[in-house]
Amino acid sequence: MTDIYEEFSAELVARVREKGLPSGTVLVEIAVQTLQDRFGGERVFLPKISKKQAILRDQHIREEYTGTNLNELMSKYECSKSTVYRAISPKKRRKRRG
Repeated sequence: MTDIYEEFSAELVARVREKGLPSGTVLVEIAVQTLQDRFGGERVFLPKISKKQAILRDQHIREEYTGTNLNELMSKYECSKSTVYRAISPKKRRKRRG
């Protein structure tokens, strides 16, 4: 099994290079060290998508939901049945408006 540190570092280096930023390896080392210093030894939950992305996803689900396309939306947005139901629930829409 590959060390998670090595996987994470390699992924960060690749993303930094994709953005065309200089000294990708140095930035990655700083980012990883910062994460280790702050969260080392702790369990940390990292959501699959940001809150902003979730709001946008939920908006799209509400716009596209027909009542018969639950599985299609689950597949398209890579989410669970309960996520789709939460997105289309009237209670959630009222909460966001107010």
